[in-house]
Amino acid sequence: RVLAPPHALARKIADLDGQTFGGFSIDIAPARPENSFICNETHHRALRAQSLGLPTPRAVYFVHLPYPAKGDEAHTELGAGAAALIAALVGMHAGEEPEEG
Repeated sequence: RVLAPPHALARKIADLDGQTFGGFSIDIAPARPENSFICNETHHRALRAQSLGLPTPRAVYFVHLPYPAKGDEAHTELGAGAAALIAALVGMHAGEEPEEG
């Protein structure tokens, strides 16, 4: 079963589509019910906890990082792109009050 994030979070996710962080472009892809990996299960459980009003983080994101480019064996470029994305995600929620569960 595919769970959707809360409406306000879904809007924030959609706004990220096509943005670039550290030279890496964001491509929002829909969830696929046929996936059965631990990362999918972890994301599903976090979204479910939010939908039940359980104490959870303010937002739940699922990010697949690409393999580093040739020449970036130290992951410098990939790390910078991931750090920029994480900073943007955290910044989107700055000043928000935690929701009461």
